[in-house]
Amino acid sequence: MKKNLIKSWKTTLIGTIIIIASIISVFKIPSINWADASIPLTIGIALLFSPDTALNKISSVFTKKA
Repeated sequence: MKKNLIKSWKTTLIGTIIIIASIISVFKIPSINWADASIPLTIGIALLFSPDTALNKISSVFTKKA
């Protein structure tokens, strides 16, 4: 697990940013509660443990030439 966090630094960085932003938004924006932040938290945690190849596959879908 630790190898994946270090080896796949792109998805780890994006996941960490999403988790931190969602936690900060709960405390800074009064209209957002923990239920609202649960989806970004889940996505951030999933990205922490995802390999960078998953990110490459997603980006290839959006950059596919017609």
